Amino acid sequence: MIPSVTSISEKLRFKPTPDFVNDLLYDPTEGTLDSESLDQPATKPSVSHLFVKSSKLPFTICICEVKEGMGITVCVVLRQLYVVLQEQLTTQELESIRPEARENILKAFERRCDNLAEHSVARAVQQKEAGPRKIDYLEGFSKFAGFEVVPSDYGDLTLRLHVR
Repeated sequence: MIPSVTSISEKLRFKPTPDFVNDLLYDPTEGTLDSESLDQPATKPSVSHLFVKSSKLPFTICICEVKEGMGITVCVVLRQLYVVLQEQLTTQELESIRPEARENILKAFERRCDNLAEHSVARAVQQKEAGPRKIDYLEGFSKFAGFEVVPSDYGDLTLRLHVR
């Protein structure tokens, strides 16, 4: 059952051609979305939490309001998504992945570091030493393309993440 959310923000909805660029490798405040758009409510009516799933992620992300009673803004959704995807993969997480999927994640990690080296060798070296991050589950697809509302077993608002 989907909760009684009338809609998600136009800025967050999945579209064939998004009207802004947000690379999940970077903080959303560094993207092309203006502060007025970032401050818009993520849903109508406002919710205190929601969940994000993706076919590429073996976990669900919980997005929560920053201050009780304030609801979730577009910025909160994108920022918390960014923060989770920047978390390092543990050895245990890597070992629990099917070998072929692990290989794809490690290739994505290598490509991400190589691409980063074109802009900042120091940052690329730092990333390489730190190891794969959760963003590498997306196998190089890091451009935010929007969300769609999906059914939930528990009645909570659940969004499916689309990336390009």
